Amino acid sequence: MAEVVREGLERTADDVAGRGGWDAHSGYGRINAANLLAAAFRPAAGGGIRGQVTDVSGAPVPGALVSAGGASATTGADGMYRLANLALVNSPYTLSVQAGGAAYRSAPVVLAAGGDSFVDVATTAAAAAPPPPAPQPVVNGGFESGTLAPWLAGGGSPTPSLSRTRVHTGSLSAYLGSSSGREPTGDSSLRQTIHVAIPAGARSATLSFWTWTASTDLGAFDYQESQLRPAGGTPRSLFKGAANSLSWQQTSADVTAYNGGDVEIYFNVHQDGGGDPTWMYVDDVAVTYS
Repeated sequence: MAEVVREGLERTADDVAGRGGWDAHSGYGRINAANLLAAAFRPAAGGGIRGQVTDVSGAPVPGALVSAGGASATTGADGMYRLANLALVNSPYTLSVQAGGAAYRSAPVVLAAGGDSFVDVATTAAAAAPPPPAPQPVVNGGFESGTLAPWLAGGGSPTPSLSRTRVHTGSLSAYLGSSSGREPTGDSSLRQTIHVAIPAGARSATLSFWTWTASTDLGAFDYQESQLRPAGGTPRSLFKGAANSLSWQQTSADVTAYNGGDVEIYFNVHQDGGGDPTWMYVDDVAVTYS
């Protein structure tokens, strides 16, 4: 029913382009309800064909070449096509469709004078396989393996460890610094070197991670920090300070500039032995591409 109404609106519209057919700016013209109710179809020497090309799963096929009577169009991302201003004198038309390396031909299509005929084409083209997931350069970024490896622990004041006390997702996170006992002097750090390789179809890479921070150092001599340390380059600070968020906070950093090279991800908690401890949990470290 909807197609009947649509065709009627097209075939009874007032011709505002003076061309007696379809126009890129005004379509088939200005809607004339009186003509539609009276079925007063305007004289026309042409019509059009439009529709959608789909694959075996019913999904749209973009980039398919559709042609008829010397006119051609390429389907968009939604699989839709449109052939305009086809001559009625040559009706009926046969649609030719090239998609997925195969060719298809439709049954004869009779044009609607001054309007569009709607023809969908269901091809036997295989559904497009989703691209393989890009390899994740961060290994054990959620610390769910049961060990810190391949993260390298440093500082030893104290040595970082796994924790179940605070987790963002899963059951484990990395714990740096100290929340109880005698506050040590020195660093408690984790680091991992990754190779950034932006896959085909993507143009950027983003590092993200979650931290839960706490500090009782009012003098801010303690601090938590994170850096990116490119091989042979200048370290880039992502954050540094005696934070006391007491909640999970996400940090994101564009690492596109490191494409094709190595960069070290570095986390650290520094304490001054003053009896006011500082600590941090780290979880869900990952690189995504877009």
